[in-house]
Amino acid sequence: MADSTGTLELNYVYVLGEPLGLEILRADRVIEIADDLLEDLASIRPEVSLGDGILTIRGFNRTVSYGLGRHDPCRAVTLGYLSEAEDHEAEE
Repeated sequence: MADSTGTLELNYVYVLGEPLGLEILRADRVIEIADDLLEDLASIRPEVSLGDGILTIRGFNRTVSYGLGRHDPCRAVTLGYLSEAEDHEAEE
């Protein structure tokens, strides 16, 4: 049985023309990540880290981590399984 994949939805937020950072809008339990996107994200975005088979994305509103699983070379995608999600509390 194939894994049902979902969505990781990100929004890069600007305030008065200045970058504020990534906002994580949606992080489903299982996602497909295109190989070229996986390589590019980890090398150009400071909010994204990739190491030891874990992709971590730090948004200003929450942090999510995906364990990287099965790779499909024919489709050039890797499955990511949500392993941790942490909402950031608003500082008062």
